[in-house]
Amino acid sequence: MTEVARMLGEPTGDKEFRGGVRILLEAGADAAPRMPGELRDLFEELRFAMRGVTAR
Repeated sequence: MTEVARMLGEPTGDKEFRGGVRILLEAGADAAPRMPGELRDLFEELRFAMRGVTAR
């Protein structure tokens, strides 16, 4: 997930890749609150990366 977040920060982000990440985020949204701490943090970091916000 960290690598995915890094790739999203690159200016040449692929439209298809971003679409796949959106699907992952939508699918995981309900489960995120029950994820183990580190995984939940990475999921949130990815969510923020899609919005162009640095999580930390």
